[in-house]
Amino acid sequence: MNNFENQLYYGDNLKVLKVLCQKHEPFIDLIYIDPPFNSKRNYNILFEDLIKTKENGKKTTALKEAFKDTWSNTSLSHELDEMKAFSDLKLYNFLAGNRDIFSDSQMSYLTMMAHRLYYMHKILKDTGSIYLHCDPTMSHYLKILMDIIFGVKNFRNELVWYYRRWSNISKVFQRMHDVILFY
Repeated sequence: MNNFENQLYYGDNLKVLKVLCQKHEPFIDLIYIDPPFNSKRNYNILFEDLIKTKENGKKTTALKEAFKDTWSNTSLSHELDEMKAFSDLKLYNFLAGNRDIFSDSQMSYLTMMAHRLYYMHKILKDTGSIYLHCDPTMSHYLKILMDIIFGVKNFRNELVWYYRRWSNISKVFQRMHDVILFY
């Protein structure tokens, strides 16, 4: 991980973000992040170039887990402990102070997001912009994290991405939009 330019990294971005923060002054102009939405599902990636046909004519595929969108307390304590070392404790205090309010899954998700957003802020130029794509189930909590990390005064807009679903089987209003927070 010596040369980060013109590279594509697969997997968790936290390790790469930490190294970038150590080796570079802020140098990023634009960040668009479309993180997992806490859907409580695991997602796989299919490597089509590794599809092989067996002797019986059936195809086998090569799958690898792309990411888990299921959050647990496995790394929650570790990530919260790392945040204690940040120079500004507002982020840690917000998360640690609200552990009783959030479910374990919500707490793990928000801690994971806060940790990564913190490092994104460190590599973003003062003149840079960040767009965080999320859904309405967590957008209000993510906005608080973004306000703490990027500053309330740097909030520019909340964009609503509207889409249509056609169904009349639901007995409740359908979720028909996502949110993009712009700082």
